[in-house]
Amino acid sequence: ILPFNICFAGYYDEYKNDLHTNRLALKDNAIWIAASKGLVKYDKTLGIVSSVSDELGINSDIEYLSIATAPDNSLWFASEEEGIKKYDEVLSSYRASYYLGNNVLHGLLYSFAFDSSDRVFAGDLDNVFYVDKLNPIDEYPCCKQMYQLATTTDGGEGACRPTMDMAFDSNGTIWIVSDNREAPNRYKDGNLNLATLVKKDKAGLDNTLNTIHKYPYAYFKATPVLEFEDINATSIVVDNNDNIWFTSNYGIHYYNQSTDEDFLINSTTNSSIPNEHFYANEKDSEGNIWFSSSTTLMKYDGEEFTTYTCPDYNEARSILCDGDIVWVLLKNDTLLKFESNEFETIDLSPAVTGIEESIAEVNKSKAFVTNEMLNIENAEGINSVVVYDAMGKVITSANADGATSTQIALSSNTKGVLIV
Repeated sequence: ILPFNICFAGYYDEYKNDLHTNRLALKDNAIWIAASKGLVKYDKTLGIVSSVSDELGINSDIEYLSIATAPDNSLWFASEEEGIKKYDEVLSSYRASYYLGNNVLHGLLYSFAFDSSDRVFAGDLDNVFYVDKLNPIDEYPCCKQMYQLATTTDGGEGACRPTMDMAFDSNGTIWIVSDNREAPNRYKDGNLNLATLVKKDKAGLDNTLNTIHKYPYAYFKATPVLEFEDINATSIVVDNNDNIWFTSNYGIHYYNQSTDEDFLINSTTNSSIPNEHFYANEKDSEGNIWFSSSTTLMKYDGEEFTTYTCPDYNEARSILCDGDIVWVLLKNDTLLKFESNEFETIDLSPAVTGIEESIAEVNKSKAFVTNEMLNIENAEGINSVVVYDAMGKVITSANADGATSTQIALSSNTKGVLIV
């Protein structure tokens, strides 16, 4: 079993996508971060960065691929090694990474989505996993229901497209984007309908979830919406009018549900947009859509695009809207706080490496003996000096009247410990 397990894991390495963007979450007035290793927390009130591996009881030496906060304030995160986990004062595990019984679990869990009924969904390679009733299943280390994302009746098995992001609209329809770069190379005959943007409406989703299926999975049978070849779609947002925004290596896509039209926005179609690959997007509380490239943060207010950057803005990986603040995670374990058109840099690396920085307080008072003279110094001034022996008996004392230094003569037979 072990050699096959290792080969199985390595087989899917080619489908890994470094531009997975769901790495920041807000919970309990703190930003929770899927860093390069382990999970890190930034307390917004105290301004303190800490590793939370001990708090959660998780492995701090692996990379967690996605993290999200559910409507009930539970924290969900996933890794290739350990699968899906939930933290809500206690830790729950929902599946092992390579459950080989039916070859449906691969571990590239880049996204979570939560519907209005607090149902939890996770995306993997051409799969959408549903965690039934939010409880782990005793008889299996896996989700109770797993639905394979497929746009054809036969399921499109073996396409191996990473499910990069998912979002629900106001009608309960789930929208999903995938990385389609490898799919055309594997299926050149065109028999498989490998759409980049797919959807499943609420009625169809409820019907699927309410149907008793043979464990471990049933075909999801999502509806194809937009089809592109060789496209890396990485992040999706539903705006306040239920229009779909998603980012890709082609540019920013704006899909209007009412007209069924897809508009491509990039530096060619809009001169105010930098000629960069924007691959992360988020919606703030006012309905503005924010985008990030490797070096630039960009805001769309419904009328125009505005860009922001700073010297530290380099190799961005994820963004999170938090009221009037936008948080940006960089590849080098740096967190940027963007507020009032200004950036603040927060170094997460000590918490990631386990080397915590501490500042030692410098003692402002000094006492030392030279040539049978006790020397006392204090930059803030000395009022008086009392010298004791080790038993607490007073040997001598002196007034210094606020001087910054003074001397006290010691007898030639003074020995042992002096307490000053």
